[in-house]
Amino acid sequence: MKKHVVHVQTYAGTPRSVRQKKRGKKVIVAFSVGFLALCLVIAGIYTSLSLTFTKTYQPVARQTTVQPSNFADKKPHAVLFASVSGNSLENVAVLVFNPSQKTTTFVKLDRSTYLPEADKSISEVYASGGMAKLMDAMQNFLTIPLAYYARFDLAGLKTLVTTTGGVSLYNGSPFIAGGYRFDKGLVAIQNETQVLAYISKASSPKEAADTHVVREQNVLMALLERLTPKRLALHFFPILTMANEHVTHNLTLQDAENFGLNYQGSFKEKKEASLFTAPRYENGVVVQEANKTDLKNFRAMIQNALKP
Repeated sequence: MKKHVVHVQTYAGTPRSVRQKKRGKKVIVAFSVGFLALCLVIAGIYTSLSLTFTKTYQPVARQTTVQPSNFADKKPHAVLFASVSGNSLENVAVLVFNPSQKTTTFVKLDRSTYLPEADKSISEVYASGGMAKLMDAMQNFLTIPLAYYARFDLAGLKTLVTTTGGVSLYNGSPFIAGGYRFDKGLVAIQNETQVLAYISKASSPKEAADTHVVREQNVLMALLERLTPKRLALHFFPILTMANEHVTHNLTLQDAENFGLNYQGSFKEKKEASLFTAPRYENGVVVQEANKTDLKNFRAMIQNALKP
């Protein structure tokens, strides 16, 4: 009787168990190399961030004292934001970060707003005493604690817009500038020449400065809409390069670390508010002044934004 023989194919080389062990070692080596590379990247990011914060850190000597919390308490905090062009104040705002309410409130103020306690406009206060006097004056005017500030030189605005992939914003009236036509409605600004064209001064000398500032504010607001933690991470190094040249602040690296860990929830909802002011002549100069009721309501709104 013929026996049925099953042919077993054999392979030259090492047994499967040995091959699997070698493959396992390769995976372990690859993982180890990848992990080390990731550690080096993280170390590089941390080192770059540390160097940037050291370079851009500028504490201010104030007359009023506010104890900073370094954002470890997870409580709502207000940060004074100023954008400048050289030595001139262009825009001023207060950003209220509230992780409990999951909101970031962007409070805009006209730089010509008259501050009764200082007997000067916001821009005049900055011109006479820089960020130190501005923080003191704004704290008194708004009746809220202001321990932190960030100052952005608008020379870096075009770079920041380009770095983060451009912005979309609402344009209130059509105009042509720098070879670009900006229609009324939603417009996309994607490169440096478009930024410069959009924020260029109006042809009318009477409205030139105000129009210029309003357009800068529009671009800044559109940028804030886009600067989520995710986008900051995606464009980390280009933004860091820009910050080295155009940003100053009084936040330490520990402040930044705590803010990143504890305040991400603040970006879930963004709100805007502005103080309504009316023009008034002061020694032949036009200043913007808020009436008592509007100022009282405005202060109450900010204080509500600061509630846990």
